[in-house]
Amino acid sequence: MKSNIKSKMYAIIDFLEIVLAIIVGIAVIMGTPDLFKYIVDILNNSAGVSYIYFGSFLKHVLLLIVGLELMLMIISHSHEAVLPLVLFVIARKMLVYSDGMLDILIGTISIAIIFFVIRFVIKENDKIAREENIFQAKISLDEINNVYGISLPVQMGDNLEELIEHLSKVEGIDKIKRGIKLTYGDYSFTVTSASKGKAERVKIKNLSDN
Repeated sequence: MKSNIKSKMYAIIDFLEIVLAIIVGIAVIMGTPDLFKYIVDILNNSAGVSYIYFGSFLKHVLLLIVGLELMLMIISHSHEAVLPLVLFVIARKMLVYSDGMLDILIGTISIAIIFFVIRFVIKENDKIAREENIFQAKISLDEINNVYGISLPVQMGDNLEELIEHLSKVEGIDKIKRGIKLTYGDYSFTVTSASKGKAERVKIKNLSDN
């Protein structure tokens, strides 16, 4: 009963998120024609006035990009998608609103930190796995077993995604989506992120620890 309620809540949340993403997408599409208006204004005015219009043009372009990145973040349910979103927000701030070298310096440092996180933290995905037992579905079962001390059946697939697909078929689940729970032996698997019927992130829990 409790799991059914949670599944329905996840379904409602997914639906509302998709609706919000569609609304953002519509707003981006409706805002795109304004870019051509800025181009016409840039071409038809003097250099000084065109410079002002060009600044507005850049501001509008980056705002539309932020909208697209926001859509991606909503749809993917991935914390990695937050970083490009923040990156474009900082870029917009630097290119449009920076008043001096201090703003540029702070923006540059912020961008450097984001690239550092993408390169050395997100790519490895180690911190999340160790603290929350949430793994990317593409990670191999051998790596999970050897690095994290979990005993998963390697005969059921090369990676976690294939294992989830196998267990879903066994339990008669047609479509893999966020919130579904599967069990095998002493372990339970909760899909925390899914796209196009495939698991993207999975939380693994050892039932014997309870």
